[in-house]
Amino acid sequence: MEGCCTPMGAGPARRIGGDGRRDIVLDLADRPAGAVEITPDGWTYHFQFDKCSFYRPQGIFEIPKPEGTGSLEPLHDPLHVATPADWLRILAWLLAALRQQGPYPILVLQGPSRSGKSMAARMLRSLIDPAESPFTPLPANERRLHSLALQNWVLAFDHVSSLPRSMSDALCRLSSGAGFSMKETSSSDLLYFDLQRPMILTVPGNTTWTPPAELQERMITATLAPLTAEDRRPESELQEKFKQAQPAILAALCDAVSMALRRRQEIPVQGTDAEIWAQAAAPALHATEEQMRAALAASKFQTQPDPLINQIEDLVSGAPNQEWTGTATELLAELPDDNRPASANKLTERLRLCKPKLQARGIEVTFTHKNRYRPIHIKKAPSENESSPAPPKAVSQSPTATEDTS
Repeated sequence: MEGCCTPMGAGPARRIGGDGRRDIVLDLADRPAGAVEITPDGWTYHFQFDKCSFYRPQGIFEIPKPEGTGSLEPLHDPLHVATPADWLRILAWLLAALRQQGPYPILVLQGPSRSGKSMAARMLRSLIDPAESPFTPLPANERRLHSLALQNWVLAFDHVSSLPRSMSDALCRLSSGAGFSMKETSSSDLLYFDLQRPMILTVPGNTTWTPPAELQERMITATLAPLTAEDRRPESELQEKFKQAQPAILAALCDAVSMALRRRQEIPVQGTDAEIWAQAAAPALHATEEQMRAALAASKFQTQPDPLINQIEDLVSGAPNQEWTGTATELLAELPDDNRPASANKLTERLRLCKPKLQARGIEVTFTHKNRYRPIHIKKAPSENESSPAPPKAVSQSPTATEDTS
């Protein structure tokens, strides 16, 4: 049965069942076995759904059953999206997360400090996969990431300012489909899984990290607007209003999924599965296919230039012979207080990331090891005017007098 598994490795936790074409089933995790079955004709709540079963791991929370006239306005208002296109991108991710099978896009929420990114991520996750801990720390390795995926349908990571390349690759694989194996505790036999999961990342608005192209291809980026003093509300008040509105929000999402099932074959096969799915659901979202397509095409990760680049350029430009050598600790002491890294180790990490952009400005950074002494050598190449030798001046000579032979 779809989604059927037992604890400790017999299969991944699932919120979504059905065959993905004729129906999609959302497990509400209530008692005894409540679920919502969505078909092209609409959706139905079943108090005890017996067509498929779901493994419910520890920490999984119940989803309030959808009811009444569906409305997405109670979700739109507290999110404070920057543009209507950002709102459509968030809805596209939600609809993709309700699909029975991936690939799943990775939703990236960006915005300035105190724009409500963390609260928005909590709300979006709790709509379809509420859990005791909505956020988890970024795992140290891919195996730990797979363990999280076994216990969660949606993975949410808060305040991601950078990612190691290995973890970036792991997120790409989990978005598109990651195969792995593990041993059951009571047996030496290996169990094999093929996992795909929707994910959310919240990213600070002043991040200087640029994700690899492979990760950006899997991202849907939405920007939140800064909150004014009048917009700010206590978190407890926002959570209470959201809790009351959840049944209507989920009903609206079920209506949109039903429309996507009904119209999927009408959409030209151009773009990713998530893009086609969102276009099929567009009329239920009060949008056109063209508006949804344009919103997804305009999704772009925003990054800020690292101020360390200008600081290093100013430092080396004023150094004798435009060269500087010293340890990371000594370099840290030379930098201005504004936006200075917190430690010598952090400075070294950022300096390595900035090397390509510094090279583009003609500044070479070299890290060397001499026993325990680890100097950093920074040198600025002379500009063309400085490096090109001046042409030799022409020596004026008076004409030689010729002998008069006459």
